[in-house]
Amino acid sequence: TLTTLADKAYGLRIDKGIFSRAPSARVAGGVQLCAYVAGINAPGVSEAITAAGPENKLAKSIFCNRALNMDQIQAVGFDLDYTLAEYKPAFDLLAYNGAIDKLLTMGYPEEIKAFEYRPDDYQRGLVIDKRRGNVIKLDRHKYPKVVYHGLKKLPPAERKGLYSRSFEAQPNFAPPDYVSVDTEFQLVDVSLFCQLVDLKDRKPDQVHHSYAEIY
Repeated sequence: TLTTLADKAYGLRIDKGIFSRAPSARVAGGVQLCAYVAGINAPGVSEAITAAGPENKLAKSIFCNRALNMDQIQAVGFDLDYTLAEYKPAFDLLAYNGAIDKLLTMGYPEEIKAFEYRPDDYQRGLVIDKRRGNVIKLDRHKYPKVVYHGLKKLPPAERKGLYSRSFEAQPNFAPPDYVSVDTEFQLVDVSLFCQLVDLKDRKPDQVHHSYAEIY
């Protein structure tokens, strides 16, 4: 039995010899590779597979979009966060409230206690402009289609003046001034950052940090 990447992280052990290509197993345009798990020690995982019932082969299958030769595969790793496992809002709320408590110890005004986490307002793929306090939605050509400053949506003229002055001088949206929101975990950061930017604009006498320092 091989110790896989998943074994190290979650206590899973998978036997290399029992990976096989399933006959006539093209599902949704992809090739199904059956992977029978020899021993699953992670808490709750074996129970979940058992509950699915022996007739539910999807619980023990791997899907890919092309044929794979598994002979030389030494380890199989499984991504978990926001792929196999979807976190409940309570998980993000724990991080959000913890950040609020930390900011209070750093001298931020008591008003931030009234902030509310807004998980549905943001998504992966956004870009944070730390220097200007903006959150940017780019299209596939890296053109800023939508820009928010704090909680306020910028009008087209202001948005273009900041980021689209000419085709020859487009921003590269790279660090250190920009941060890509690549994971769902960063949605807490985006939500809190936008609210703090809004508070700074409304009450600059209470928030003395720059936008970049806030982030």
